[in-house]
Amino acid sequence: MNIYKITRHPDEDPEYDSFLGFVCIARTPFEAKRIFPSKEWESYWDEEEKCWMDALGSPIRKDAWPRDLDELQVEQVGTAMPGAQRGTVLWSFLAG
Repeated sequence: MNIYKITRHPDEDPEYDSFLGFVCIARTPFEAKRIFPSKEWESYWDEEEKCWMDALGSPIRKDAWPRDLDELQVEQVGTAMPGAQRGTVLWSFLAG
C-alpha cells in the first residue's frame, strides 16, 4: 500500500465548503482517486453515475469535491506501514 496526496487541478478555484485536497492510503493512483476526502462522510465513487454517493445511495453535493477524476492531481508521497488500511488519513477543507 502507498501513501498519496490528492489535490484539485491547480487552475480550479474551489468554492467555500469544499475540499482542497487530502492524503490517503491506497494500492494505486487509480484507487486513490476513488477515495472521498473525508472519513466523516460515508461515501463511495459510483462509476456508472460518475459521481460521489453517500452511504444511502444519494449523490453528494457536486461542488464538495470534483467529479472529473482525470482532473485530480495525484502524487505518491510514501509507502504505508504493513497492515495499514485503505482510506483517508487527513484532509484540507475550505470552510465558509
